Amino acid sequence: MPRFEHAREPQGLNGDESGTAPAAQTPDRARAIFKALRYVDAHLDTVLSLSVVARAAGMSKFHFCRRFKACTGLHFREYLLRRRIARAKELLKTTGQTITDIFPEVGFKDMSHFGRVFKKLEGQLPSEFRRGLKSRLPRDPADPGRKNLLN
Repeated sequence: MPRFEHAREPQGLNGDESGTAPAAQTPDRARAIFKALRYVDAHLDTVLSLSVVARAAGMSKFHFCRRFKACTGLHFREYLLRRRIARAKELLKTTGQTITDIFPEVGFKDMSHFGRVFKKLEGQLPSEFRRGLKSRLPRDPADPGRKNLLN
């Protein structure tokens, strides 16, 4: 599992600085990266460039790239694509939205790019992922298409 999923936000960085860790013990750069992670999650449906996110974190692009990679183990672009696909998977699992409705909601401009990235990261197309979810659902015993296992 990638390191970014295990990264824990230092105490006191929940936006209001109300945690117990003194600010002197929390490096400003780590705080800036966690701010950037929150910004990315809140804006997955928009165009997110390195410049925009670095600015939101209050860092130059150069320092942001270095710190981001050190904190997450991923380059910014790779992290962004993984977060977008994770959100798409969540929507495919929990909503009845079509793939056509989902891809712009997670920040992709066209469906073919969304499908290529999804397949590269997940090993299957979004439609195959959703079909796989449906095949794992328990079938209704009253379903006329269900075979009787007792006969």
